[in-house]
Amino acid sequence: MILWNHRWEHDKAPELFFETLFALQEQGHPFRLCVCGQAYQKKPKIFKEARQLLSQEIVQFGPLVSRENYLSWLRRADIAVSTARHEFFGISMLEAAHFGAYPLVPDALAYPERFAEHYRYPPGQLLESILPLMDRYRRGEPLRADRQQLTQDLGQQTLDRYQKLFTEMVA
Repeated sequence: MILWNHRWEHDKAPELFFETLFALQEQGHPFRLCVCGQAYQKKPKIFKEARQLLSQEIVQFGPLVSRENYLSWLRRADIAVSTARHEFFGISMLEAAHFGAYPLVPDALAYPERFAEHYRYPPGQLLESILPLMDRYRRGEPLRADRQQLTQDLGQQTLDRYQKLFTEMVA
C-alpha cells in the first residue's frame, strides 16, 4: 500500500504525488492507496480529482479521527511518499518509517539528514524512483523497510544537531 500522510496543502506538492500515481495506474501497476493527514476546508483541487480517478485503488481517503486509527494505517503501509517542497523536520515520514513503511523522499530539504541515499529521489525523478518498487511489489517481494536500520542512528544525529545549534545560539 502506498501512503500519503501529510497536510493537504500546496507546500506538500500533492499534484506531483497524484500525477505519479495516475501514471502508475495508466501503466497498469497495481497498488492500494491510503491518503490521510490533516485536511483544511480549502484544499488543493487535486484531492477531489484523485479521489475520483483512483477510486479503485483507494483503501482510505481522508483525515483519520484518532491517533490509534492513524497508527494502524502506518503499520499497513508498504511505501510512504513525500513530495514536499518545504520541510523542516519530516515527522510524518519518520513516523511512517518507524512503523516499517519504505520512505521515498525528495533528495532535498530535511531528508538527506534523516534518510539514506537509496530512500531519496532526485528532483523530477519520483516516477522513475517508484517504478522499481512497484516491480518488486508485483513480484511479491516485501517492501517494508527495516525500521532498525532506518532509525538506529537518527536519535543521536538529531541530538548532535540540536546540541550544536543550541551551542551556537548561546555563544
